[in-house]
Amino acid sequence: MRHADLAFLSAIRDHELERLCEFLPPAGRVLDFGAGPGHQALRLQQLGFDVEAVDVESSTYSEDRVFPVRVYDGRSLPYPDGHFDVVMSSHVLSQIPDLSGSLAELTRVLRAGGTMLHVTSSASWRLWTTLAGFPAAPRNAVRGIVSGPVNRWARAGISRRRWMLMQLGWIARPFMFRPQGATGCALTELWTFSRFAWSRAFAAQHYDVVAMAPLSLWYTGEMLLGARLSLIWRGRLSRWLGSSAILYVLRSRSNARAQIRQHGC
Repeated sequence: MRHADLAFLSAIRDHELERLCEFLPPAGRVLDFGAGPGHQALRLQQLGFDVEAVDVESSTYSEDRVFPVRVYDGRSLPYPDGHFDVVMSSHVLSQIPDLSGSLAELTRVLRAGGTMLHVTSSASWRLWTTLAGFPAAPRNAVRGIVSGPVNRWARAGISRRRWMLMQLGWIARPFMFRPQGATGCALTELWTFSRFAWSRAFAAQHYDVVAMAPLSLWYTGEMLLGARLSLIWRGRLSRWLGSSAILYVLRSRSNARAQIRQHGC
């Protein structure tokens, strides 16, 4: 990811973290699940929390890390039961094929009565990102051609000609309606990213949504305009175009039952 894009994304995540902090306890042990570059984990550590961060080996942010992120196998978290006071994720759940298994693991490592917070992209984000893909496609192609092979492609020694053909393929990508998540396509995600669909998905996995908070910024996955459109204006636009991210505060029914048994009720 380009440095300017990563800096812009970090500014958005900082803004979202400010809202998320309203639901955090004063102190405690936090797991940042799917931490990416570890930007939010670092911020939470600076706020005084004891933070652990995990992600899978295939994370696209592995070369941009700013915090120690522990690599795990995507199935079993390397922590004992009830180890954390808070588990959180940011724009991760939609990318997990086995949502049930991952939520069960997060519940396992969360202490009874702990806090579970998940930020997801909204249906509004999906709509505007799909539309933004058309003007962004030629921009992305030109960027790639100018920069030349990067990351694993550079290490693999890909030829300049093949790299150029790959970048020209960006122009066709908007017409493919590729998904951001693990299933479906960009069109079906208009439903699966909705608040109603997420609430149903959480309920199906035995979670109650105790709070649902729009994070009041408008942006797209294509990062059009980037930092040239300030967060203040993005906040204003979210009133008309919709918030691009939603925070869900969850309570596990099984975790709640465990807490009742713990207190002998």
